[in-house]
Amino acid sequence: MVRVRTSLAAFGVVMGVCAAAWAVQGGVWPREKAADQAPNRAELRIADHAFTERVVRQCHVEYGAPRALSAPADGLLELLVADGSQVKRGDIIARYAVGKLESEERSLAADVESLRSRIAFKSGPYRSETGAIWQIEHATRESGLARLRAKLQEMERLEASGQIAPQRLEETRLRLEDAEAEHARLSHQRTLDRAQIQLDIDQLEHDLSVAEARLADIGREKDRSALAAPENGTVIWRDPQLVEAGGGELRRGTPIASLVTPGRYGAVVRFGDSDMRVVEGASVTVSFEGARGPVAAEIVSKRLVDDPIEQKRGRYAYDIAIVFPGDEAMLNSQALCSFSRSIGAPSPSIPASALRFQSGRVYAMKLEDGKTGLVELELGEVADGYVRILSGLKSGDIVVE
Repeated sequence: MVRVRTSLAAFGVVMGVCAAAWAVQGGVWPREKAADQAPNRAELRIADHAFTERVVRQCHVEYGAPRALSAPADGLLELLVADGSQVKRGDIIARYAVGKLESEERSLAADVESLRSRIAFKSGPYRSETGAIWQIEHATRESGLARLRAKLQEMERLEASGQIAPQRLEETRLRLEDAEAEHARLSHQRTLDRAQIQLDIDQLEHDLSVAEARLADIGREKDRSALAAPENGTVIWRDPQLVEAGGGELRRGTPIASLVTPGRYGAVVRFGDSDMRVVEGASVTVSFEGARGPVAAEIVSKRLVDDPIEQKRGRYAYDIAIVFPGDEAMLNSQALCSFSRSIGAPSPSIPASALRFQSGRVYAMKLEDGKTGLVELELGEVADGYVRILSGLKSGDIVVE
């Protein structure tokens, strides 16, 4: 696409239109023709014509807008699906080795079961049966104390009547004091035992919560160790050796696969600043060799190329990703990617073959009321053998070649 404008003083630009006319007429420069020269060529009606700018690049066809997948962590990754497999969103396609985690998980699960059983025993049968035993001991001690108190009263009566020696009364009194002290000790021991039981239960519940938290952590680690498909598509593994081995040691962030949409293909085309004016909002078509017709494509992304050296020089480049429908035959083929954009609204235009050049100016032979005469033109863009008319003629006018 070439954009050309002419005026009375812009001789250099006029020569651009001359070149277009030269190309249209098979490489022969048109002779200057006088206004009164009798026309003997076809009559042409001036009509509106759509003008476009176009940029064409050769492109390599790949899968369209693939979703890149990377290793989420360091470690030994096992591939769980074959290359080219169709997957749904959420399907696990690869997993890190989790043997140690699973071993720890089984051990912790057994510990959790044991802790729950011990808590149930401590807070249930052990506590109730310990309380029952204490009640029996308490009742026995109370009964013994009652007997000793009754005996002491009897001994005091006998000693007062002189029937027993004072020493025997003192012995009975000492036995009662020892029994009361032991009874008090047992009461304090019961308080301590109950506190110890609650402390043991609290410790067991703490150990249980720690074990359950670790089990939950292991579950999350196992989830993170699994690589799930983020959307529906076809898995294409990047490394054939990794596929052949069924997995391997990988570093976090290593690209491992692409998730592609069946039937969607595409290409990435690089443009400089000067071409981006056309590319932005352009209509895109992809042409292939052979009988296959052109395919309409759409732009899906634009990425600035990271090139600090060129950017310091004020030159920027962009990678433009396009996608289009197709079949497997397109994959890895070469094609021509055409980006075109309309230049304004359709406007009057004239075939380059109908232009006449005289003294550095551009004319057309206009036919009006059966008479012909040269009309000076101001021209604009050139496209597909037509030149936009800025002034001199309007739609419906007739010219002769």
